[in-house]
Amino acid sequence: MTNSSNSNNGDGAPCPKLPDLDLLTPPEAATYLRVSKSYLDKLRVYGGGPKFLRPGKRKILYRKSELDVWAADRTFTSTSEYDNPRKTE
Repeated sequence: MTNSSNSNNGDGAPCPKLPDLDLLTPPEAATYLRVSKSYLDKLRVYGGGPKFLRPGKRKILYRKSELDVWAADRTFTSTSEYDNPRKTE
């Protein structure tokens, strides 16, 4: 029986292990950001959302650091600091 920390890629060299705590599934990422999963899904489809990883055809993962960067870019001290798309002039 092999220990998962000693797994290798077939040539005897150990595989690098990604920190599991840094990667979140879409539902986990939505909870972390305190938004709905459907909102996060829409951002991923139409753009404007946080960067994500796609390690497989159907697997989506988010790095916590990317979620933090995305959220920090949307931090304001006043409503006058951001554009209001409904405002017409």
